[in-house]
Amino acid sequence: MDLSKIGTPYIKLGNGNGSTIIITSGVHGSELSPQAATIKLINKLYNKIIYGTIYIFPFVAPNITSKNIRLYKKRNLNKIANIKNSLTNNIINFAIEKNVNGLGDFHSTKPNDNPGQTIVMGSYKPLIESATITNYISKEVNCAKIIYDQAATEYLGALEDACNVTNIPSVTCEVLCPHGIIEEEAIDTSYKQMLSFIKYFNI
Repeated sequence: MDLSKIGTPYIKLGNGNGSTIIITSGVHGSELSPQAATIKLINKLYNKIIYGTIYIFPFVAPNITSKNIRLYKKRNLNKIANIKNSLTNNIINFAIEKNVNGLGDFHSTKPNDNPGQTIVMGSYKPLIESATITNYISKEVNCAKIIYDQAATEYLGALEDACNVTNIPSVTCEVLCPHGIIEEEAIDTSYKQMLSFIKYFNI
């Protein structure tokens, strides 16, 4: 938590003998339930034997999480992941450096908003594995899914889309929850989505 005061913190779990994945939350600071779910995940996995490597970024932008606001310096971090030196683009570069096998980005969506339901999203192109992961999590967690034909068409600059076009299979998972508050049900569902993402990679 102390590292959150000076930048974007992450924790590395696992023994390295298997797949390497990244889990992110807090791209939007006021989406609190998925961020709480990542802390729950860290607490559950810490000191467990993990066959693989999991990098968890619980707060992509700690400053906006601490203020319970959506935007970072008036910019939507999920629209600029394709822009050099943005926080989300830095995560993509980290993923490339670590040669990760997949990235899951976890969010919450307000009622009557877009997408406005608990859902997992991916794309068929350029990486069919994004669609495969989407189908897997949707079935495991029993939630809706959207699979776009091509990444970075509907959501140019989204972390998931920018990862997919950079050859990193990625999905976005959303849970239904008002922004700015924490709900136990939303935490539990987001946590289950995270576990399903991990399970897909046999970690």
